[in-house]
Amino acid sequence: MKVFNSVLSMSALVLAVSASIATGEAQAVTLNRSLISNSAGICQAALPAFEGLIRKRPLAVQNEGTGSAFITCSFTSQTSPSAVTVWFHSVDGAAHSISCTGISGYYSGGNQYVPKTVAVPAAGQSSIGWSGADFTGGPAVIPGSGRFSAQCAVDPQVGIDDIQVNFSEDVGT
Repeated sequence: MKVFNSVLSMSALVLAVSASIATGEAQAVTLNRSLISNSAGICQAALPAFEGLIRKRPLAVQNEGTGSAFITCSFTSQTSPSAVTVWFHSVDGAAHSISCTGISGYYSGGNQYVPKTVAVPAAGQSSIGWSGADFTGGPAVIPGSGRFSAQCAVDPQVGIDDIQVNFSEDVGT
């Protein structure tokens, strides 16, 4: 009987030590995420005057008028984005130059504005991107509590194709 009690006591001790080693501190896990969308769901003409020039197609929002039009896109992410990219294409087979302003923040907050310009080739796509390094308070994320928009002066016969927002999400252990 003493041998049985000894084995039982030793087993209990090994189990207790194993359990204390295994529990340790929980570690947070952060995953990099991307939200990718066609522009038709998140971009629109900036003013009613531009609505007649803009066509929301399933795969692009494009300026089918004869003059430049302002298009505003508001992006969604779970946390402050680390990067945002907007892709463009030429509809008429000519090269164009597009200017956009990336805006971080919210209506009553300390917003930051970062203008950028991109050459859109006659064929294929080009993109404008913003990252935390473009803004004061970077470089890891774009400041503004996850709110980011872009306003672009889009030439006639140019479309905004795709949008991508990258961010990190804490998913626990």
